[in-house]
Amino acid sequence: MAHGLFPIDHGESMERMLFVYPNVVVGTVLSAESPAIPRSNDKPQSPKDVPLPADHPKAGHSPTVPPDSPPKSIRFTVQVEQVLHGELKAGRTIQVVQTGAYHEGVAWQVEHDPLMRNGDRYVLFLRESGKYPFLYGTAFGRFRITEEGTLAVVDPFFSTIPVVKLLEGSTLDGAEELIKSE
Repeated sequence: MAHGLFPIDHGESMERMLFVYPNVVVGTVLSAESPAIPRSNDKPQSPKDVPLPADHPKAGHSPTVPPDSPPKSIRFTVQVEQVLHGELKAGRTIQVVQTGAYHEGVAWQVEHDPLMRNGDRYVLFLRESGKYPFLYGTAFGRFRITEEGTLAVVDPFFSTIPVVKLLEGSTLDGAEELIKSE
């Protein structure tokens, strides 16, 4: 089953999600392998949040992937604060790979998968990969933690996926209980 370009069969149940992405952590983005990324202050994450000069040809646009360049991977350094499922240890710093790039002040990203930002906190469904350090479960395997302490899906496009419906709006304690009940 697909939701646009995203296969969602692993988002149909928590059991399936944990099978595909066996590590679930609460983490804070510390840095990226690209120029500094401004903190979002819980505003919707969008390439428009990246400041551009008013006369820049891309100012005000929401690009996805540059037509003359394939998407690139950014390695984000994430501090693991809490482990909700899996073998990772709290306090560990890990590298999480996301498809996209920051180039000349423009955020190039996969549609419906906004780039992470320094200082933001997330619940991440992760799996280790031989080629990359950790990959998260597409945009519906990443929930931003709001200032109120609730989980928010990073793009409303995924709001109808069962795992998203289950976790969105829950507190960290509620999410941990749901995840550990599987």
